[in-house]
Amino acid sequence: MCRCGTNSARVKASAKFWKFSPATSRSADRFSPLRMFQPYRVRALRKAFDETLADPQFVAAAKEANIYINPMGGEELQATVGRIAGPSERVLTMFRQATEFKGAQKTGP
Repeated sequence: MCRCGTNSARVKASAKFWKFSPATSRSADRFSPLRMFQPYRVRALRKAFDETLADPQFVAAAKEANIYINPMGGEELQATVGRIAGPSERVLTMFRQATEFKGAQKTGP
């Protein structure tokens, strides 16, 4: 099992690339997607972002600089990106049909 708590071959291959690829430096391991997007980190970043936007000094400084701030929350942004960049229901249906067992005996989990 890899450090991120999953046993997926794809995740392991990605981890191996980020850790040992000559295209990345050794310090790049600290910034790999496997480490950067762990749930506790996402929660901490979202909390810090929300607290910054609620800070009266930040709001005053933005207003003084004529900067309009109207951000959406992390969950809302993630859902929006998922709707835009995620696969359509048609594509998911086609994938399910293509990977469906038809008359074959399933041998794995």
